[in-house]
Amino acid sequence: MPDFSMAGKWRGYYILGQGYADDLFGKKVMFELTLHDIGEEEFEGSCADFYDKPAPPATIKGYIENEFINFIKEYEGPFTSAKEDPAVTLTPPINYTGYYDATRDTFFGEWEHMGKTHDTPMGTFTEGCAGIWNMKRAAD
Repeated sequence: MPDFSMAGKWRGYYILGQGYADDLFGKKVMFELTLHDIGEEEFEGSCADFYDKPAPPATIKGYIENEFINFIKEYEGPFTSAKEDPAVTLTPPINYTGYYDATRDTFFGEWEHMGKTHDTPMGTFTEGCAGIWNMKRAAD
């Protein structure tokens, strides 16, 4: 993918997966990224999530190398995503990795959010959640 620019608007969704309660597991959340290039393979910008409750704005910073994409989303404030547990927030960075599908002109991949770390008698346990995502350049 030579000279591929990430600048512009991208629309997509992520699906809540591992680590979510049954009533949230599989939920699709739409998002929109507004990006600009900051180097040959690097980009940054902002993200708006269209969740069922207000989400704070998020910043995006990432890179693309050939068909591989990686970016970090960081909310600008705490965001409680789990209805049943207001203590669960998404303030740590969320890592998105994926690949470009030239046939569909989309990116797809997995996302992962690592939460709090706890020491237990059987070792260290890190709370987290994960899922899949997909996005396409916006037509407008």
